[in-house]
Amino acid sequence: MKNYLLFLAALMLLASCDHEDYADPIQGAPIFTISGLRAGQPFTLAAGEDGLIQTTNLERNKYGVLEWTSSLMQSNCLECEPVFKLTINDREDMSFANSANSTILDPGLRSFASASSDSGFTTCSFALIYPGGDDDLQNIHYHVNGSEEDIFPITLIQGINLVEADFDYDEENETPEYKITQTVYAGGHHKLSAPFRFRLEENGNDSEHLHLYFPLPQPGGLRAESWEWGNSFGSNTSLSSEINLTLDDLTFIRLHFHNDEINLDGFYEISWNEDTDVWESENSDNSGAIIVAPAIQTTWETGELNYEKIFIDYSYNGKHYTSVNPEQNATLSLVGNESYNSNDGSGLNRQVEASFSIILYEVGNPENTLELTNCKGKFGFSVPQ
Repeated sequence: MKNYLLFLAALMLLASCDHEDYADPIQGAPIFTISGLRAGQPFTLAAGEDGLIQTTNLERNKYGVLEWTSSLMQSNCLECEPVFKLTINDREDMSFANSANSTILDPGLRSFASASSDSGFTTCSFALIYPGGDDDLQNIHYHVNGSEEDIFPITLIQGINLVEADFDYDEENETPEYKITQTVYAGGHHKLSAPFRFRLEENGNDSEHLHLYFPLPQPGGLRAESWEWGNSFGSNTSLSSEINLTLDDLTFIRLHFHNDEINLDGFYEISWNEDTDVWESENSDNSGAIIVAPAIQTTWETGELNYEKIFIDYSYNGKHYTSVNPEQNATLSLVGNESYNSNDGSGLNRQVEASFSIILYEVGNPENTLELTNCKGKFGFSVPQ
């Protein structure tokens, strides 16, 4: 998570400038304000007035969705709920690592969410995948925390689970020749393992070598740390991102991981008996090709993740209101945005101009509504550099 707190006492001085998307930074203090009609009466909320300050936050929520949040807070109660909070969920393919390239704040029309984001990330199905070799995977059996499970979906225990897939490659045997073992985290959108990449090389003396590579950068804080490999007589380790092994001496390869977001360790392992045909897939036959090893793919039974949706939370007259409601069909228009330099030195950020009309619902008492109409706002968002 990356938090930015923008103390803007100087905002009492109002300024204006012509809008141009991604133009030069705003000269002077940016303006963060919301104005319109509240229950038919004019209202204004502004940073620098009535003890309000602007805060902004960018994080991946527990469902794996990147959230852009802009809030007006009481300066004397930062631990309190925001007076007004606007949240914009990013697209499915966005992560914190590539958030600087996001276009979700660009001008356009966005819909408000009609349901709360929801997924326990505990119920899932598994499938063994192998690019270039899927057609040759046979006799597949799954074990979850030591118990055989071949009927999906299945509900996992909260936290770390050990998932195994026994299988044959190219031909079916009485006892499967291969086993994939991976750690799977249940309870949030977090990964603890991923398959490594490899390249098969045949030498002139009939020996085969595996060139092994760490996976490509993974989202969500997952980081490969070290290798372990060997056979029943012993094992070796390495911290290098690339290693070269002789296939004849191997019966298992394990790659250790650490997830920095949740501070947990995991691993991916492939082991086999005598057969080594799995390394000679259609893709690995291409000279010099680097391909991804077989792996267990987890597909979560998700609820509503609300990609590209908008949320408003508003505290007014001692009550808390939300935009989330099954009858919600309002939209928010992003008119444009301008750059500004934040006071905390976090870099070049965005002042986003928007307009909307919406009905808000009291939390716990949705029959009580609050209508905001003809609203115009300028919201600040932090953009990582």
